[in-house]
Amino acid sequence: MKAWVIYKRELRALAVAPITYVLGAIFLLAAGYRFSLMLIQTSRVEFYPIQFRYMTNVLLIFTPLLTMRLLAGERESGSIALLFTSPIDEWAVVLGKWGATYTVISLYLLLTMPLAAILFSVGEPDQGPIISGYIGLYLLSGTFCAIGVFASSLTTSSIVAAVIGFGINLFFGVVERLKDMSTASLGAFFEGLSYIPACRDFFGGVIYGKHVIFFLSLTFFFLFATQRMLCSNRWR
Repeated sequence: MKAWVIYKRELRALAVAPITYVLGAIFLLAAGYRFSLMLIQTSRVEFYPIQFRYMTNVLLIFTPLLTMRLLAGERESGSIALLFTSPIDEWAVVLGKWGATYTVISLYLLLTMPLAAILFSVGEPDQGPIISGYIGLYLLSGTFCAIGVFASSLTTSSIVAAVIGFGINLFFGVVERLKDMSTASLGAFFEGLSYIPACRDFFGGVIYGKHVIFFLSLTFFFLFATQRMLCSNRWR
C-alpha cells in the first residue's frame, strides 16, 4: 500500500501542475487538428493508423515533459532526502510515480476516443484497427512513462531529464533503421529492439502476444533500472 500513498501524492501534484493541463490541451488540439485535416482531405474513413502514428510522435515528445520532474525535481528541491530516510521502499516510489504519470497519459488518450466515434457517425470503419491501435498506444505509453521515470532518476535537472527521456524514446523508434546498414542477424536484433514494428501491427489491427510481452518487458526493465538507481543513491 506504500506505492498507493506515493501514487496519490504524485497524482495530486500533477492535478495542480499547469504543465499537466498545457500538455493535455496541446495533445488534444494536435490530435483533433490532424484528425479533422485527414477527414476533410480524404473521402475514406480508414485513416486511423495514420492518426495513431501521429499521436505516437506527439507522446514521444510530451511524455518526457510530464515525467521530467518526478525524481529530478525531488533532488533539485532536496525533498528526495525525505524519501530516502522514510520507511517507504524504492519500488513503492517507482511504481507510485510511474502509475501517476501513466494515469494522466491514459486520460489524454481516453479523451481522444470521441474522434473514433465521429468516424462511425460518418462511415463504417473497421473496428479492429481502432481497438488494437488504442491497446498499442496504451502499452507504448506505459513504456514511455517508465523511460521518463528512469531518465528523471539520472539527474538533478528536470530539463536534462526531459532531454534524456526524449533521446531514449527516439532511440527505440529509429533503431529499426539500422537494419538496412547491418548484417541480417544484427538487423533482426535492431528491428526487435524497436517499438515501430509492434506499433505497425497494433495500428494495422493485429495483436501479437510477442508485442505485448515486448512492451511489458521494456516497461519493467526501465522501472527496475530506476529502482536500482534509487537504491544506489540511498546508500551514497
